[in-house]
Amino acid sequence: MKKLSKKDRIIVTIASIVLTIALSCQGWYYWPWFGGEVYRTNLRLTDFSSYQTTKTSFSSDDLFVENTTGLDKHQLCKLFRCIVINIEFGLPTRAIQKWEDPLRLFIDGTPSDEDLAIIEEICDTMNSTPGFPGISTVPSEEEANFVFHLLDDAEYDHWERTHLVKHSNGLTTFIFNDDRTLILSVDGGVRNSLDRYNKTSVIWEEMMQATGLKNDTIMYSETLFYNGAYNVSKATPFDILMLRLLYLPQIKPGMPYAHCLPYLFTFIR
Repeated sequence: MKKLSKKDRIIVTIASIVLTIALSCQGWYYWPWFGGEVYRTNLRLTDFSSYQTTKTSFSSDDLFVENTTGLDKHQLCKLFRCIVINIEFGLPTRAIQKWEDPLRLFIDGTPSDEDLAIIEEICDTMNSTPGFPGISTVPSEEEANFVFHLLDDAEYDHWERTHLVKHSNGLTTFIFNDDRTLILSVDGGVRNSLDRYNKTSVIWEEMMQATGLKNDTIMYSETLFYNGAYNVSKATPFDILMLRLLYLPQIKPGMPYAHCLPYLFTFIR
């Protein structure tokens, strides 16, 4: 195949820019770096008029996510790819992995009253997320698909070694279905010896990661998932936004990042 001259490459680039602008004016986005697919962004929501979590019903208007982070949509999409599509431990699928079944949470170990109050607040946050299948506690580990351990150092060290990890303060591991698109169960835990601020932060981080926000990032610091320090002690507006985007009904398990983009651009306000 004959290579394009420099002049021809400039003409093609300009034409792509003009096409992108023209399509966007009509409510379309063109993504030439993903094989040139064209996606409609002013999507109809009639198929998602109502749905239910364990606590609250939502209408399609509730799907839109207010962006109060100070980041633009392109930055948010890049971070969505990092935190949702990638995974901190294990092999990445380059596609969406999320829950469809309700989470049945068993709390193991020796949590304090304050730990339990924090976990309740986290569950309330999850249950108020449109599209999330819901989370509630169960009385035994056998009934659970999400076991969360709060352990003293010796017990925690033994538990983390069963997952081939050492020297962590918190850990979340996943079991997926055969094609690795659905989360079937989670085993997570936190070290009890952490000071109160850091323990609160790690409980929030590990429980939020259990929803499918599976990876850390160095690109943005105002998040539970910042890979550098415990900058925040609970979910930030950015973290809530990521959770809400992941559980948009239009974002399907197994969906590649390129197919998520038009929905992300549509529902972020």
